[in-house]
Amino acid sequence: MRSGAIWATEFQTEFNNDEGQKVILLFQDTKPPFLDGRVASAKQAEPELPLKDPTSDMAVISHSKFGDILGVEKTAEQIDADKAAVGEDGEVDFKEDTKFAQHLKKDGAVSDFAKKKPIPQQRQCLPIYSVRDELLQVIRENQVVVVVGETGSGKMTQLTQYLHEDGYTSCGIVGCTQPRRVAATSVAKRVSEEMETELGDKVGYAIRLEDITGPGTVIKYMTDGVLLRETLKDPELEKYRVIVMDEAHERSVNTDALLGVLKNVVAEGRDFKLIVTSATLNAEKISNFFGIVPIFHISGRTFPVNILYSKTPCEDYVEAAVKQAMYIHLSAPPGDILIFLTGQDEIQAACSALEERMEQLITLNQKEALKLMVLPIYSQLPADVQVKIFQRAEDGARKCIIATNIAETFLTVDGIFYVIDTGYAKMKVCNPRMGMDALQVFPVSRASADQRAGRAGRTGPGTCYRLYTENAYLNEMLPSPVPEIQRTNLGNVVLLLKSLKIENLLDFDFMDPPPEENILSSMYQLWVLGALSNVGGLTELVPTVFFCPKEREEESDSAREKFFVPESDHLTLLNVYQQWKRNDYRGDWCDDHFLLVKALQKAREQSRRALVSMSTSGMECRAICTRAALYMEADALLSEDKKKHKEQEMAMEEELEILRREQAEAERVSKEEEREKRVKGQQKISMPGLKRGLTNTRPRKLGL
Repeated sequence: MRSGAIWATEFQTEFNNDEGQKVILLFQDTKPPFLDGRVASAKQAEPELPLKDPTSDMAVISHSKFGDILGVEKTAEQIDADKAAVGEDGEVDFKEDTKFAQHLKKDGAVSDFAKKKPIPQQRQCLPIYSVRDELLQVIRENQVVVVVGETGSGKMTQLTQYLHEDGYTSCGIVGCTQPRRVAATSVAKRVSEEMETELGDKVGYAIRLEDITGPGTVIKYMTDGVLLRETLKDPELEKYRVIVMDEAHERSVNTDALLGVLKNVVAEGRDFKLIVTSATLNAEKISNFFGIVPIFHISGRTFPVNILYSKTPCEDYVEAAVKQAMYIHLSAPPGDILIFLTGQDEIQAACSALEERMEQLITLNQKEALKLMVLPIYSQLPADVQVKIFQRAEDGARKCIIATNIAETFLTVDGIFYVIDTGYAKMKVCNPRMGMDALQVFPVSRASADQRAGRAGRTGPGTCYRLYTENAYLNEMLPSPVPEIQRTNLGNVVLLLKSLKIENLLDFDFMDPPPEENILSSMYQLWVLGALSNVGGLTELVPTVFFCPKEREEESDSAREKFFVPESDHLTLLNVYQQWKRNDYRGDWCDDHFLLVKALQKAREQSRRALVSMSTSGMECRAICTRAALYMEADALLSEDKKKHKEQEMAMEEELEILRREQAEAERVSKEEEREKRVKGQQKISMPGLKRGLTNTRPRKLGL
C-alpha cells in the first residue's frame, strides 16, 4: 500500500478466530512495448536538490519558507479593486492590465548619461561597439558562436542590430530568445527606440498570447517557449536566418530542449547561424556541446562595487531587508535601491512594510521626508505596473525596486546604486512524495550572487548589502545553479519533447543527460496514466489524472453535479466559470465547491489575453455564453438520462443491501446452530474419585 499499488483503507483490528475470509488479488505485470525489455519503475526518482550542504544555516532557513503553490490570498482592497474594474456589462477591462506594448512606450531617459547624449552616441559608448567588426567577422566564419558578454556590455540590444546592419535580415528574420517575458518585451522596446521604428514594425516581440510583430518585422524577440512551439509547424525554422539564444546559462527546461532542437537544425547544413550568449562558467560547456565552437568575450562597463556581509545569519530576511532599505534611504547619498526577495508574497509584505514605515516617519517628524517610491516587480504583475521600474523617479525622490531573481540578468535599470541581496530564490524542484513539481526556497549560487552585486555597478560605484555571512557565500553556496532538468519531474520533459515530435528520447542531445532509468521511469508513469501509448507516442485524449480529496468523494461528487451540463464538458466548465463570476470571483466559494481557485484565476487571465490577441488581429469577438443561463439552477442541471442512471444506482444499492442482510442473517443462523451442537455434544459431568475441580466429558449415550 505504501508503494501506491493498492489503496490504503480502514480495517478492523479485532478478529474472531472462528471467522475466516479469503481475498484473492490478481496482479498482472504488464510492460509497454516501448520499454523493449528494459526495466522501469513507477517510483519517482529523487531529484538533485540545489543545495551544497543541507545542514547549513542558509539551507535550514530556506526550509522554513514555503513556495507559491497555492498563491497569495487577496486582501479586501484588492477584491474591491477587481470589482471596480468590472464595467456595467460585467466585462473586465483587461487591456490596461495585460498588454505590454501600450505601456512600454511611456518611459523616458532615466540616468544622466541617457539624458545628455543622443541614442547614437549612447550605442557607441557601449563596450560591444569597440569589438563590433571582430564579432561580425567571427560570426561570418562560423555557423555557431558562443558569446560571453559581461554585465553592461550591451550584447542584449546591440547584437541583433549589428546582424541587421550586416545584411542578415535581407533573406530572413533575426530571432532572439529570452527566458523571461519581461526581458523579451523590454529589450524589444529599447531596440525599436534605437532603430527609430514603431514597436511591431521592424522590431517586434512574441510572448504567450501576445504577438506584436508584422509582415515587415526583421528583428523578433521572443521567449524560448514561443520558438519551441514554432518548431512544431516549422522544424527547420526556415524563416529565420539567425537565432540568438540569450542567457543560455539559465538552463531552464525550455532552454535545454531548445539547445537540442537547434543542434539538429544546425546539423542540416543550410545557411543558418546560431549565436548563444552565456555566462563565463557555462561558456566552455556550451562550446563543447556544439563541437568546440569559438567563444567570443566582450568586456563589460562596470564600476566598483563595495560588498558588505552580515555578521550573523538572518532568519527573517524580509524584515532585515526592510530595515536596511530604510537605513539607506535616510542616511545614504542619492541613488535607487534594488532588493532581491523570493516571490510575490514576500514582495507584497516588504512593500507594505516600507510604505507603512514611511507614513510613520512623516507622522512622527511632522514634515515631509525624502519620498520613497516602492516598486514591485515579478512575473505575474500587470504590464503597466512592471514598466514603472524603468521610468524616471520624481525630482527629490528615490526608487526602491523589490524584485525576484528576474532582475539578476534579464532587466537593466539605470540609477541603481544600492543592492540588498537576501541570498535566496524560489526554484522549481520535484517533490517525490507528491509526485509533482513545486516552487521551494533555496540559497542562490555564487554566480547568481555575483550577478546581483553587479546590478549596483552599472551607472556608478555602488554598494551591495548581503544579508548572509561571508562564510555562507564561500562554503554554503554552489558555484553555479543546478540545471532545471536535473531537479524537476522528468514527466514534464518527456511530454514537452514528445510534443516536439521527438520519438527516441534516449538519443536526444541533452547538454546534461538525465539517467536513462529516470527517463524510462517517467515514460512508464505517463503510460500508466494514459498519457503515452504502447509505442511511446502521445495519446489523442488523455484521461484525467486528478482525484477528489480523500474520504470526501461523495461530497465532492455532489458539489460537481451542481454544474453539470449534459450536452458538453466544455459547457460544464463554462458554467463553473460563470458561477464563479456571479459570486464575485471569491476564493471561499471555490473551496466550498471543491474548485481550484488558482485554476479559475488562470482561466480568467487567459480569457483576457485571448481577447487581446483577437482584438489586435481584427477578429470579431462574439458572446457565446447565452446558454449558460439555462443551467444556473441545481435542479435543472440533471438530464433525464442522469436521473435514470441515479435511480438505477439507488435500486442496485437497495438490492445489494437486501442481499447483505440475507447473507448476514444466514450466517447468524448457521453460527447459532453450530453453537447449539457444540453445547449438546460437550456436556460435562462430575465423576466420583476425581480431584475437586476436575471434570470428565461424558458421551451423549453412556447407558447410565
